[in-house]
Amino acid sequence: MIMVNEKMDVTKRSILATIFGMSIVVAHYGLAYIMMFVLLMSILFLYFIDKNPIEVFNRSLAKIYQLSAVTMILKPFSSYLPGLNVPMEDKEPRISAKIKQYRSIIEKSRIIITPSFLALFTLFLLIWYIYTSNSTIFQSFIDIGRNIIDNLYSFMDPNTTQGLSLIMEQQVTPLRNLHKDFYLVSQFFICIGALALFFGKDGMNFKKEFKALSLAAFTVLIAGVVLPFFSSQMNTSRLYHVALIILAPLCVVGVLKILDLFKLFLKLNFSRNHIFTIISIFFVIFLFFDTGSVYQILDSKHPSSIALSTAYDFPKFNQKEINGGEWLAKYSNSSTAIYADKYRASVLGSIVSCNEIPAYFDLVNSTSYIFLGTLNIAQNKILTYRLVGSNIIMDEGYRSPQEILKGRSRIYDDGGSYTYGSVD
Repeated sequence: MIMVNEKMDVTKRSILATIFGMSIVVAHYGLAYIMMFVLLMSILFLYFIDKNPIEVFNRSLAKIYQLSAVTMILKPFSSYLPGLNVPMEDKEPRISAKIKQYRSIIEKSRIIITPSFLALFTLFLLIWYIYTSNSTIFQSFIDIGRNIIDNLYSFMDPNTTQGLSLIMEQQVTPLRNLHKDFYLVSQFFICIGALALFFGKDGMNFKKEFKALSLAAFTVLIAGVVLPFFSSQMNTSRLYHVALIILAPLCVVGVLKILDLFKLFLKLNFSRNHIFTIISIFFVIFLFFDTGSVYQILDSKHPSSIALSTAYDFPKFNQKEINGGEWLAKYSNSSTAIYADKYRASVLGSIVSCNEIPAYFDLVNSTSYIFLGTLNIAQNKILTYRLVGSNIIMDEGYRSPQEILKGRSRIYDDGGSYTYGSVD
C-alpha cells in the first residue's frame, strides 16, 4: 500500500517501508527470504522496465559482435540484425545516458524499492538470522540453497518439485478436479498478464515499481514449478499466497488480453462492460469453490470449510479427547514416546509431549503409546504425511491405522478417544 500511495511524502513512505521490512525479518523467516529474492529481482526489473526486450536482444548481439573474433563471419548477416550496425563508439555515450536516466528515475520517481533499501533489508536479515537461535535459521537457508544446487539435474521433475507435482496430481472427486481447473485457468491468465506486462502491452496505468514487483513475484512462482526442492522447502501454498497479493490484478489483465484476441480473430463485438461481466461471473464461481459453499451443497462428504461443516477435519479437541490427553499426562511413562496423527498431535502437544505419526510406521518404537481422537475412531483413518514420487515430495493423506495398531492393546477408552499401549 505504501508503494502505490503517491500522496504520502516519500520520506514517510521510506520510513514505513523500513519498519515493515524489519518486521518481516523478525516475524516470518520463510517469508523474509522470499521477499529478499523478490526485492533483488525487482531492482533488476526496474532497470530494464523501460527497455524493449527485442531491442535489448539486438543490442546484446551487437556487443558480442563488436568484441568477438568472428566479426568477419557475422558481417554478411548484419542486415538481418539491426543492432549489429550500430558502431561501438556511438553506443558508449548511449549506455552512459541510460545509466544517468536510470539514476534520475531512482531519484525523481518517489520509488521505495532502491538498492539502498535492498542492502539494508538483506544486511538486517543476515545479521538477525546469524546471531539468533544459534544461527539455525541461517543454516537452514544455506542447506536449502545447497540442496537446490546439488539437484539441478532434476529440473522440472515432479518427484523433486512440489509445485509441478501439485499441478499434475489428480484430485479425489470430480468437484475437486474442477476446483483445481479454476486455479489452473487463473494461473494461465496470470501468465498472459505477466507477459503483457513484460512487453509493455498490458494497457494499464501500473506504476513502474508495481510492474517490477509483479514480474519478480511471477519469477518466484516459476521457480516454484521448475527448481527442485525450492517450493517444497518454502512451501508451495506460501509461495502462491504471497505472490497472489501482488499478482492478482494480472489475472484480470490476462482475461482482457485473451478476450481481445477473441474479438480480433472471431470478429466478436462486445464491450468492456460485457468483458468485466464475464470476469465477474468467473470470480464469483471461483469464490463459491474457495469458500467451500459448493462442497457443502453438492459434496458434503468432502467438506473444505471449517466454518460451514462440523465434519471438516482440522486441529480441534472435544472434551473426551482432552480427558484422554490428561490421562496420558498423568499415567503415561515419561520416558515412553506418545504418537498421534497430524491434527491430533498438534493439539495433544499442549497437554503432554507428543510426536506426529511418521510416514513409515516401522519408525514408531514398539513400546510407544498411540493416541486416536474422535474422528480417527469414527472414520477409521489417521492423517499422516505420505511420500509421493521417489519418496521425496511429502504431502498429507489419510490412511487406515490398523497397521500401526497391530499387536497393541487398548489401555484407555472414554468413547471419544483411545490410547493403545506397547506391542504384546
